[in-house]
Amino acid sequence: MNRSSLHLLGLFAISLAACGAPAPLGEQVAADGEFLAFDPENVLSDGDLTDSGALDADRIQAFLEKTHCGNRSSLADYTSNGKTAAQAMAEAASQYQINPIEFLTRIQMEQGLICNPADQASLDRAFGCGCPDGQPCSPQFLGFDKQVACAAKSLRSYLDDIASDGETIAGWAPHKAKLSLDKYSVTPENAATAALYTYTPWVYNGGNNLHFQVWNAIVAYLGKTPLVHTDSKPKQSLRPRTCSEGDTACHSDVDCHHGNPGAGVVCANSGPARGSCIEACHSDADCPAGSTCDTSASPHWKCSAPYPGFGTACASDSDCNKGAQGAARVCSSQSGKCILGCHEDTDCAKGAVCDRSLPTWTCVSRKAIGEPCGTDDDCNGGVDGTQRVCGNEKVCIDACHTDRDCEKTWYCSHETEKWSCKPRLGDESDNGCRAPESCPVLEFPSGVKIQTRKDAALTKVYGNHLGSSDTAPECFIDIDDLYNPDTGQKYDYSHVKLSDNFTLRELVDTEVSQGWSRRVLVSPAMVEALQSFRDAVGVPVSINSGYRSPLHQEAVCKAMCGNPLGCPGTCSNNSRHMYGDGLDLPDQFYSKKYAQMACDAGFRFAYAELCDHLHVDMNPRNSSCVISFDQC
Repeated sequence: MNRSSLHLLGLFAISLAACGAPAPLGEQVAADGEFLAFDPENVLSDGDLTDSGALDADRIQAFLEKTHCGNRSSLADYTSNGKTAAQAMAEAASQYQINPIEFLTRIQMEQGLICNPADQASLDRAFGCGCPDGQPCSPQFLGFDKQVACAAKSLRSYLDDIASDGETIAGWAPHKAKLSLDKYSVTPENAATAALYTYTPWVYNGGNNLHFQVWNAIVAYLGKTPLVHTDSKPKQSLRPRTCSEGDTACHSDVDCHHGNPGAGVVCANSGPARGSCIEACHSDADCPAGSTCDTSASPHWKCSAPYPGFGTACASDSDCNKGAQGAARVCSSQSGKCILGCHEDTDCAKGAVCDRSLPTWTCVSRKAIGEPCGTDDDCNGGVDGTQRVCGNEKVCIDACHTDRDCEKTWYCSHETEKWSCKPRLGDESDNGCRAPESCPVLEFPSGVKIQTRKDAALTKVYGNHLGSSDTAPECFIDIDDLYNPDTGQKYDYSHVKLSDNFTLRELVDTEVSQGWSRRVLVSPAMVEALQSFRDAVGVPVSINSGYRSPLHQEAVCKAMCGNPLGCPGTCSNNSRHMYGDGLDLPDQFYSKKYAQMACDAGFRFAYAELCDHLHVDMNPRNSSCVISFDQC
């Protein structure tokens, strides 16, 4: 939930010491680095979390009147909607079968309400439930009685999801490794621990280590058994994931083949690789055409091999797919090895397209925004982090239903009618886990700095679109990884401003929303000229079309004249749209007056094009601004 608890570990320890109570059981680290008390993979037992009768309303009230800190809690005299705090906790415990000690633990973690004075704002947000990190709380969850009911219902739903689906809505599950938000790989030993990480997906930073300490302090005061782990099982020495360690976790086969089931890649359901994508099969349908699933292979069933295996050295795509279409096997331009992926739609099975939004272009079977749908998989192809779901009207929309629909470290915000992905407070940086980049950092008029990155496959597509003095761009803006290398801050694609009046999204929206690419180009000099033009005209300026990748430009030209490589006089083969410094403005600016104003603002070319819009760009071939008009 929210991370106001980050400072409470220190406050909590101070409060205990000040009131003479025993210090809480904390993290004890031996010389070899092993944890002697806190076990991050067994934070709480299932029986402890669901012991709803551990305290009744009278005993909760008695505890609030004299807490383990030796004080009278503000909650002892607090009522909301006619219920005392003790009654609200007892009723929630009974209704949702959750231990009321969990509520006492969590309100101390979240707001310090047991040991510290409380104001109305902290009482209204006692559990941080309905309060996404860094965002206002939803009004329907404000009030202590609503907060305790929300928290209890959430924990119960996580446990129920594990019982029915094997995992929580956030993908936490017993005996399955998952990365916490402070980048530790945790394998919960039981459902209770998985539920706690779903509620607060941190090991440290006010997370489950703090839960362990607070719980122990409270139960010791109540005369119950503390959660000291005395068994002989060695406690793992957790370490953050390093930059070289990739994410291969999966929940189902579709997480690995993304709607291309004949690729010979599945999610391992047994053995040491369980929960990871592997080159294997569960049935003949998992194998490429002409191949069968060898059920005698060990440790995992393997497809008979009509194609070279992944990782085989290659020089061209045909080395990996033997010239066959639909194999979803190409030669990586970066590693020179065969990989599961695509360069063109024809590399994918029938009904799938090559999704260029993913770091490695991948075949995905999914519908476009606005198309009819029945499930979220119809719209996102089973790929996490796409922010594409099936809406209430049963059409695909740009939105989210759960955190899994958002990129890593982002969450699905429910604050607006159409839920959308937002970054978590404190997760805008990458904790230094960044490989050095050889590409430049772009600084825009707003002061935003964005690191660019290489994309050899996209650079290669420029080959057919270069003029005599052109050089194919090598470095691009990755809209799924917008970060400032100086500060580590990560930007939100939908809202990051490049100037006073223009966001990145509106300058590249036709490229991204139509699914061409999520690697784009935007020239800071062009943004500066556009803002100057906006200041001069004094009215809002919308963008008809901004950046276009070469394949996008080819589609535009093909629609106009049937020739994807350009139409003399109507569609340029080497349009400045492809270099991120060309824009089309709507027909309201179709006049010589606005063309001249564009030149005065800093553009190098102003073209009243096709009698219905004004094209402007920063064409480096022009030593001064050139104005041109089509004859209508």
